[in-house]
Amino acid sequence: MAPRTLKSKAFRIDCIIPYSRGLILGCEKGKIYAYERTPAENVVYKLQQKRISSKYRDQPRKIEIKKAAITQMVLNSTEDVLYYIDRNNQLLKVSLALDGTDPESTVSEYVHGPFHH
Repeated sequence: MAPRTLKSKAFRIDCIIPYSRGLILGCEKGKIYAYERTPAENVVYKLQQKRISSKYRDQPRKIEIKKAAITQMVLNSTEDVLYYIDRNNQLLKVSLALDGTDPESTVSEYVHGPFHH
């Protein structure tokens, strides 16, 4: 599989995690992509929803945080919340709609608040 963005440009994958229907990729510049398995032989995975970017963070104290590569990811048991750590050692979470019901709900926020700046 050679993952591509919607503009067909290659990107670097920093970490990957499987979920029940496919794969979630943590990529360069803090971008997260959810891919879903397909039955087609020529397209094994398709982009499930638009990319999620760690730049869409809840910033309660108006702290400027640059997007950074995702280093680790884990899903909760119901696969609707993704927790991740970026290269700035920030622990964040994002609600996912991997069933395609609400792709607009994907906004990253801090688990406890910003730290390690």
